[in-house]
Amino acid sequence: MHWDRPLDADPPVPESPAQAARLFENAFANAPIGMALVSLQGRFLKVNQSACELLGYPEDELLSQTFGQLTHPDDLDTDVHEVQRLLAGAIERYTLPKRYIRKDGDQVWASLSVSLVRDEDGEPVHLISQIVDISDRRRLELALQHLADHDHLTELYNRRAFEHQLRRHIAQCQRRSAPPAALLLVDLNGFKLVNDTHGHAVGDELLVAIADTLRRRLRTTDCIARIGGDEFAIILPDTAHDQAVRVAEAVAGEVALTRVAVRGAEVGVGASVGVTSLDEHTAGEREALAAADGAMYEIKNGARRAAPPR
Repeated sequence: MHWDRPLDADPPVPESPAQAARLFENAFANAPIGMALVSLQGRFLKVNQSACELLGYPEDELLSQTFGQLTHPDDLDTDVHEVQRLLAGAIERYTLPKRYIRKDGDQVWASLSVSLVRDEDGEPVHLISQIVDISDRRRLELALQHLADHDHLTELYNRRAFEHQLRRHIAQCQRRSAPPAALLLVDLNGFKLVNDTHGHAVGDELLVAIADTLRRRLRTTDCIARIGGDEFAIILPDTAHDQAVRVAEAVAGEVALTRVAVRGAEVGVGASVGVTSLDEHTAGEREALAAADGAMYEIKNGARRAAPPR
């Protein structure tokens, strides 16, 4: 291929319908990205080899599928909605990231671009889809998002991500008839002494063990975060105040039982857990955190007063 030829030496653009059709067929078949013609009902009418390799199906099997059958359930409604807008004439094309389910059951992230082909009378004929594999890029994005949202030591949410979750839960609780939730603040008692006596490596090991304890004790729907050096926060969805108090007492007890081995001995700390309800009267995340913080210090100060003199 001689790319240094003058432009006027290139062959003329085909003018006949037959020539144009052959050019399209060649471009379609040899495209390095997935290409598909899809009926208005969602069935694959024509696919190229790149699409078959991306989706893991031989051509004959892929032509017996619909795009809905191969789309991840969580992404299907968005895709269908955009197709409906396309058919209604609201948009000329659309592009979105979505997950396909391959024949082997694996998921593949793709960037899907879809436009509508019309006949000479302007009536819709079929859709043309371009499918680009973005799995590597998506994995990198998710990894970077995880780093941005999670504490590097405990793998729990960090403060920034937790405050975002707290705002979302408060907004839900502020709706009428929405079930209440609860916010717990967990402060470790005596953690500085562990660091000063045994070193920060032991302190870090203890924080990781406590994080694991919280994961085991709480529900998968509960949101757990490390929001400070020795401070954790928990959101309990759909939880009344009295139930949250019982959970707080259980959390304090299990944290106190969490130990790490140090030179033949076991090291642990206590915990003070403050509780506040999240409901339609909660003004915002700052007020909720301040209320839980106040409740936590009441418990901490009460424990100090109750402690026997040394």
